Amino acid sequence: MTAVRCRAAVVALFVAVVAVAGCSSGSTARHRDKSTSPAPSSVPASSTAAPSRSSSSASASSSASRAPRRSTASTSTSAAGSGAGGLGSAARAAVRYANAHGMYSGVAVLDTKTGALTTAGVATQSFASASVAKVLIAARLLAEHRMTGTTATRAASMITRSDNDAAWALYPQVGKDGLEPWVEKHFGVPGLGGPPSMPGIWGSTQLTARGLVQLYAKLKADPTVWPWLSSHLHAYQQRSAGGEPNAFGFATAQPSAGVKNGWDTNRDPAHPSNAIINSTGFVGHDRYAVAVLSEGGHALYFTRGEAVVTQQARLITAATTSAATAGPSSASPLVVLDPGHNGGNAAHLSTINRSVYAGYGEHKPCNTTGTETNSGYPEHAFTWDVSKHVRTILQAHGVRVRMTRSSDSGVGPCVDVRARLESAPGVALSVAIHADGAPSSGHGFHVNEDRRRPEGASAATVARTTALGKDLHRALVASSGLVPSTYIGSDGYYYRTDLAGLNLTTTPTSFLELGNMRNAHDAALQRSASGRERIAAAVAAGILAYLGR
Repeated sequence: MTAVRCRAAVVALFVAVVAVAGCSSGSTARHRDKSTSPAPSSVPASSTAAPSRSSSSASASSSASRAPRRSTASTSTSAAGSGAGGLGSAARAAVRYANAHGMYSGVAVLDTKTGALTTAGVATQSFASASVAKVLIAARLLAEHRMTGTTATRAASMITRSDNDAAWALYPQVGKDGLEPWVEKHFGVPGLGGPPSMPGIWGSTQLTARGLVQLYAKLKADPTVWPWLSSHLHAYQQRSAGGEPNAFGFATAQPSAGVKNGWDTNRDPAHPSNAIINSTGFVGHDRYAVAVLSEGGHALYFTRGEAVVTQQARLITAATTSAATAGPSSASPLVVLDPGHNGGNAAHLSTINRSVYAGYGEHKPCNTTGTETNSGYPEHAFTWDVSKHVRTILQAHGVRVRMTRSSDSGVGPCVDVRARLESAPGVALSVAIHADGAPSSGHGFHVNEDRRRPEGASAATVARTTALGKDLHRALVASSGLVPSTYIGSDGYYYRTDLAGLNLTTTPTSFLELGNMRNAHDAALQRSASGRERIAAAVAAGILAYLGR
């Protein structure tokens, strides 16, 4: 759909008239990803009381097609490190491509491994954020440990489905127009941008390409923010909550990327009909933070503009291919995830009750049915869902993943078989995902550790197992929503000798009990989709920390 065109006299008097006539997005036909408030009574749709910039056009047609306020002819590049080479050339080519198709653009790429920053075009000048502002909303909620319950559910939809209703519900919780200054100060990113140019409209939050990639690097380094944010950036949906295409730009150029896109009109007070098309996120298994912010005439909204930005993204990702964008291969680490129990176990008790070797001359049942919450949510379903989320995150980081079971409707496999799968040649590490069924007064997670050296394991493997457990413990404390166990072991560690998975596995391994399903607090987290995603993101963060990725 296209914006309702205001008459020439209205455009000439834009700042004075929009407040009463509604020449802003609030009075337009329905737009994709529009950041206009769904509640006009509380946030006026025609709110354009932003700092005014002069508008010299006397007609709507010329306003739609005139040159942007910043020169599209400039292809100046500020580059450091790799910016002088392939990435610098690609960034400049991306800006030239946008210029040639009627858009001016700010491009920035930050190599989070080396710190090299590449910029091109108007990378230090502000653009309207459109839905990229939703990353700032999520970042503050995470930094302040408020990503729980309904808030977390809304935030997940806001990031993965570009859900505007969710963003409007959350915007008051993060300080409204004070959000960008708070993020800039809290994460230490001077030059990030500025508050909304249109008061009360989050989609007009001002962002620079350079500042945005620097913010993304800070978010990646923050264990409170990154596990959840990484998981949800990589879980972007093909279509938004409103049913519009959501996967352009870097999502098209590299489908494994972690992406937050934005698209809008009427967010540049000087050029109210202009198209705003932004694609941002992480490419190359999250090594590179990237931002392409582009603006052009109204005719570029939205299909043509998205095609331009997608080609810009292709130019940039192509330049990172040799360093970081190759998919998982035989050189990538292999991780085995072991979701505890199985959905069909309860119906096949004779099979799972048979005795199998459990190490050190001991035998125990092949498998068990697992525990459940007081409301009946089963452990096998919890471990399966968490493991799938962990797998998704790891694969997005170039890690190969093998699961010990392929569904939640089968039987077994037995604990000795799982240990063999975890000890297979080439396995870098394994993690068993479980939940406990203890008295309801206790809560929290614990990392099970073997008191003895596993059969056939070397001293070096034992040392690596200890390191893996510590990395997982740190990540769970930082961001899972669970605390170290209050009822067993010490500070979230429990040493035992009866687990076949620990006794028999000869590669670095960890056996996690991710909360007590009989405890009301833990069970609430385990039953909710957002809670399971949060726990999974923490587990994945621990694994990635151990792998140095």
